[in-house]
Amino acid sequence: MNIAAKPTPIQPLDRSLYSIDDEGLQFMKTQTGIQDTEELKEHVIAVQEEAYAIFPYNCIRKFAFINLKLGRLPAYKQLLTLGKERQGAIFLDIGCCFGNDVRKTVYDGFPIENVVASDLHPEFWELGHRLFKSTPKTFPVTFVPGEAFNTAHLEPVPPFYSPPDTPAPTLSTLTSLNPLRGHVSAIHASAFFPPLQRGAAILPRTRPRRTSLA
Repeated sequence: MNIAAKPTPIQPLDRSLYSIDDEGLQFMKTQTGIQDTEELKEHVIAVQEEAYAIFPYNCIRKFAFINLKLGRLPAYKQLLTLGKERQGAIFLDIGCCFGNDVRKTVYDGFPIENVVASDLHPEFWELGHRLFKSTPKTFPVTFVPGEAFNTAHLEPVPPFYSPPDTPAPTLSTLTSLNPLRGHVSAIHASAFFPPLQRGAAILPRTRPRRTSLA
């Protein structure tokens, strides 16, 4: 199955679908430096149009990317605590798109050097820099492009019941997610199956400690 094949028919973009809650609005203003609400809206729509031309995900069409999801999950506070209290805890966001949830997690205190983002479309990550007016230098999160169903990127393995013998990889050297097996402390995958609409992901086992999250 080629999950990157564009679906048909493609729904046209609709500016009237633009909607952002107070939390998302404040976060976007803080991140972009754009304080005028109408200017910010036009900025978001410009990026949305470019992204939709790359792949017409419905979440892009409906502006789901500007309303923060991860911070509303019950385990979010536990994730932030994990980042602060466990040395070297690695957070993986798979299916990250523009990286909005990754950015919120870093903004709220998770160590940026321990965050990995991954998406099938690297163009979305690049557009994320444009959306949030950042650069790889000002927001140096490790991004690893790839298809999660490709074993060269993420190979299924049996569960880990004890820490692996190998040390955690240097994140900046990653070219796939395979070296992270057994070393990830928390995984976010809420937008993992847009092409299939709904589903459950099989992900590499998190680091085998009681406080790991998935």
